[in-house]
Amino acid sequence: GKVAEAIRQWVELRQQGDGSVALSPAGSGLDPELLEFPEQALACARREAGRLGDITEGLLSRAMEMFDASDRSEIERIIAADREINLRNRAIHQYLSEARRHISEQALERELDRTLHYSSTMENIGDIVSHDLSRLAIKRLERNVSFSAEGQQEIQQIHQAVMALLRAEINGFVGGRPVTPGQVRQMAGEIRALCEQSVDNHRRRLSEHRLSSQGTSSIHQDTVRDLMHVAGLLEHRPVSSAAT
Repeated sequence: GKVAEAIRQWVELRQQGDGSVALSPAGSGLDPELLEFPEQALACARREAGRLGDITEGLLSRAMEMFDASDRSEIERIIAADREINLRNRAIHQYLSEARRHISEQALERELDRTLHYSSTMENIGDIVSHDLSRLAIKRLERNVSFSAEGQQEIQQIHQAVMALLRAEINGFVGGRPVTPGQVRQMAGEIRALCEQSVDNHRRRLSEHRLSSQGTSSIHQDTVRDLMHVAGLLEHRPVSSAAT
């Protein structure tokens, strides 16, 4: 019934003409007949979580496009994918809450928790893009200001580094061999260093009274903060059985 409800909500989105919704309906691979067979049920959930990760990657990859938008509708079209992310995450959590009742092995319990954490992280990243970064992009649009050339280059560099970390996490989840905690910490540390350097550079430009930096001061610093938040979400994840 819970999975059916998730699919019903997906159908409503399709009827509303949401072109961002993927052809595969949310929860379609979550076979309720397999709930009593933990390994198979977890395989279903991992497949759905893999789809969720793909959509989240697509949304985050387009996040910087919002800051070049010429009208608000362009931003809204980009963040429309977040509705599907939320729907898929909800379907996965509901399915795994049912599957947990049939799990007695600790290894499977850890794998279930890893899948739940991964799914939640993807949803949280989608929320940062659709709620926080989009708000900043709209603010830039309403103020009719643009980042300085240096500031835009810095933000793009941070975004690319965050995308690399996200893809490493997605590839590790799908492939079953996640990057080691040490590798994640190193990548996240490099992102923090880029963020700190960008904020320092921005403040220096403000001290030089550059008009472009003054017009986008809060937007620049908040964008850097939000991208660092994404990196922080990816850095803090449970250790899987594969990593141990």
